[in-house]
Amino acid sequence: MVETSLARHWFMHTPHTAVGLAATVKVRGSGPPRLASTPQQPVPSTETRTLRVGLIVGPEETWDLAAARVTEYLRRDQSLDVDCAWDCVELGRDDPADYDCLILLGWPAASSRERIKRIELFCRCGGSLVALRAMHAEIPGWPNFAEEVLGGRQPICQRCRLLEVQRSDSAWHHPVVEDIEPMIAEGEVYSGPRFSPDTTVLLTANSGQRVHPVAWTTRHEGGRIFCTTLGLDDDFREPSFLRLISNAVHWTGLFHG
Repeated sequence: MVETSLARHWFMHTPHTAVGLAATVKVRGSGPPRLASTPQQPVPSTETRTLRVGLIVGPEETWDLAAARVTEYLRRDQSLDVDCAWDCVELGRDDPADYDCLILLGWPAASSRERIKRIELFCRCGGSLVALRAMHAEIPGWPNFAEEVLGGRQPICQRCRLLEVQRSDSAWHHPVVEDIEPMIAEGEVYSGPRFSPDTTVLLTANSGQRVHPVAWTTRHEGGRIFCTTLGLDDDFREPSFLRLISNAVHWTGLFHG
């Protein structure tokens, strides 16, 4: 058959399907058929995201040694970048998004107004916190800060030198208490924090008279909050306690904002 523009036109418009298909093959040429291309599968990423962790230490001298031990322990984890939060304000590092998670060891002194203001901004923007013994925290102009952010407030507390700490039955499989064994710890017990409905008690302690919540999680503005009344003296020598802080940092930091 001689290929002409008229032949192509006739074959493409014939009402017979078979002829039309034959014509289509003829018009496209006699070369080998094209193989369907296989879409390339995305290569799984092996990159681990680094979490920026800001440490804020209370004014008491006892917090200095605790901060050193926490920092040393967390820096063994290559997925964490730990430094003192807003320690170089003059360099312009004051954006709430600078950190995926803040660790509060106690509460800054009232004279640290700039730092407290940055904590407030961080929390109002949905920042994530790991707070140790900070339920007495106060922010000017935000009288309900502790209740709203940390899950409850109870400034009058009873200090117990030794507490039998164990997981709460309702949170046995929570990631923060993963691989956390029962331990003897030091800390403070609160007679009854006014927990919000989205609060989950993770650890409880028996003070000899009753069982008290000593560690819990809650939410604020989309951010995840971990709070504990533990954290006195030799607690920071206890591997399970340091592991608890590390678990809390990973759990809160990955869901910042």
